[in-house]
Amino acid sequence: MKVLNITPTFHPEIGGIETVVLNLSVHCQRLGVEVEVLYVSPDHKRLQTRTVEGIKVTNVPLIGSKLVGYAPQLRQAIQGFDLLHIHDPQLMALSVGVMLSGSQLPRVLSTHGGFHHTRRLAGAKRLHEEFALRRMLDSYRLVLATSENDAAYFGRFTKRIRVTGNGIDVQRHQIADRPPSNDLRRWVYWGRLSENKRVDRLLDYAVRLKAMGYPLDLLITGTDVSGLACKFQARIDSAGLQDSVRLAPPMNDIDLKAALRDRTVFATASEYEGFGLTLLEAMAAGLLVVCRDVEPMNKFVQNGQNGLCLAFDGSDADFAKLVEFLSMDQPHQQSMRSASVAFADAYDWPRIAKRFVSAYSEVLSTT
Repeated sequence: MKVLNITPTFHPEIGGIETVVLNLSVHCQRLGVEVEVLYVSPDHKRLQTRTVEGIKVTNVPLIGSKLVGYAPQLRQAIQGFDLLHIHDPQLMALSVGVMLSGSQLPRVLSTHGGFHHTRRLAGAKRLHEEFALRRMLDSYRLVLATSENDAAYFGRFTKRIRVTGNGIDVQRHQIADRPPSNDLRRWVYWGRLSENKRVDRLLDYAVRLKAMGYPLDLLITGTDVSGLACKFQARIDSAGLQDSVRLAPPMNDIDLKAALRDRTVFATASEYEGFGLTLLEAMAAGLLVVCRDVEPMNKFVQNGQNGLCLAFDGSDADFAKLVEFLSMDQPHQQSMRSASVAFADAYDWPRIAKRFVSAYSEVLSTT
């Protein structure tokens, strides 16, 4: 079986889809599937081949954007495979490009959260949903939903849908020498610094908790993709949080793991996630999770069992929950930590990759 993953973003870029496509490729290859990656982007000026963690990657130029664009060399690049696995949450340029290539190869789609979870370009999205979405989905033999939330949405337009989820590298994030007890006020956020991640809400909560007598020790680290770091630092300075909140540049795996050893809680006020990989990675590291009470994050976090879901609306109810959480005794904390690790283990890539290989085999057996 020879499978081609086609993606609009990939290594060395950093993000959810990039991580998923790389890990999926590596672990499917370990299961005996021959896998390559086609990275289609307007950033590429020429067709170029490279290798990433043993996976052949071909960079393909895209004229235009990932929403409306054309890749003239796509037809040539997809030759010689048994199945195409397309990672196209927008269901735009990549899906249209493959359709226009004239290829009759069977193909499957990973949804990665779609683009229906924000109101940005709402009018264009409604038109796409009404006039194009069903036709796009009909071109796929199987739609692999990243979450139950995705399955519910895309299931309105196609019956050929299956929830596969995504995976994490559990061993990579495990911390064997974590201290048995930790201070529940030692929080960390890692990930992109972008508007939707709502790091500003974490800072607001740190300010109020300090006034209530529950000062946090909060580490914020990640790539500043929206130019927000200066704004956050100004908020930290004006609120007098310099001794308790620290902004740090993106960390490599070794430095991040060292930092997580002394942290107890991963916190995110993110307004939406396509899947929530970082939540699972935090659980694998033995952290408790505080997150916004929205899907799919609230499918991973159960209050009092492995973390806490909040509205992040600044309400008294939120802070009452936080005070109870921060006052948790050590046995309860340890029980929740064990539950976090066990939950994350179910998403280990060797398990999840088998779901994808099974889906590939099913599609190929019916062609």
